Amino acid sequence: MAAFLTRYTAGLMIIPLALIIFTDPHMRSKLSDTVKGIALGLLLYLPFGYFFYRNIKTPFPFIKQFTGTATGSATSINPGYSVDSL
Repeated sequence: MAAFLTRYTAGLMIIPLALIIFTDPHMRSKLSDTVKGIALGLLLYLPFGYFFYRNIKTPFPFIKQFTGTATGSATSINPGYSVDSL
């Protein structure tokens, strides 16, 4: 969760990690530890989510940045991104 909060692209690690966890029998035997880790990650995010919700009325502000970057628009949410080469 800390990696996800610092770089949202760290969330892309979820898919390969899930594949490893569910296909490896040794890792599957530690599934309860994995669930505990996910719960602790969510607990870590709760104060940040509350802060974002209180200040900008959404607990997931990075979703707006995803869509702004995908559409190629430089907005107040993502002012550093511009497709203009000049």
